[in-house]
Amino acid sequence: MNNFTKLCEKIGSYFGVKTVGERQAIERKNAYQNAHPDLLRNLYQDENSYVRMVVAEHPNTQADLLHELSQDEHWYVRRAVAEHKNTHKNTLHHLHRDEDTDVRRAVALNPSTHQNTLHSLHQDEYWRVRSAVARNPNTHPDLLHKLSQDEDSDVRSSVALNPNTHADTLLTMNKAKAKAKAKATKVKAKAKAVVKPTRKKKI
Repeated sequence: MNNFTKLCEKIGSYFGVKTVGERQAIERKNAYQNAHPDLLRNLYQDENSYVRMVVAEHPNTQADLLHELSQDEHWYVRRAVAEHKNTHKNTLHHLHRDEDTDVRRAVALNPSTHQNTLHSLHQDEYWRVRSAVARNPNTHPDLLHKLSQDEDSDVRSSVALNPNTHADTLLTMNKAKAKAKAKATKVKAKAKAVVKPTRKKKI
């Protein structure tokens, strides 16, 4: 039984829906999709952490409840909060210092994340987080310019793909790429020019 089914059954039980048969399964699914915020509030403290995670993923979950779930002991619950469209920018800022990389990455990708939070995350030690900042549709062009000089090629690629990146930044990136390529070609040619010493024949 997957986590979605578990939550559907819990929500369905509030409506008196049994858990047997295809029709009941459809009713449970409909109950889940149309769950009232008050009903989700009754479930967010469920002993099953995966139920709490699905509550954190539900589109009807409100910002104040998401803030409570942002303090959950399990990283996958906190990540679900960081990914949610209803999560308040203050909650996202709280999560940007999370010990788990996936949680910080989710914060960096969330369009609701404040510019100040993105600025802090662009110096994260993990390239996946920095790359996520570069992919965020709301990242400021000035911050994208800084990320264009990142040591990691995946981060720089994300900058190049972001529509907010200024043309001047892209031009600078192309020049740097061409310069690096020319340098690599020069080093390679120099290595080929080195004459290997010949071995003396034994008499």
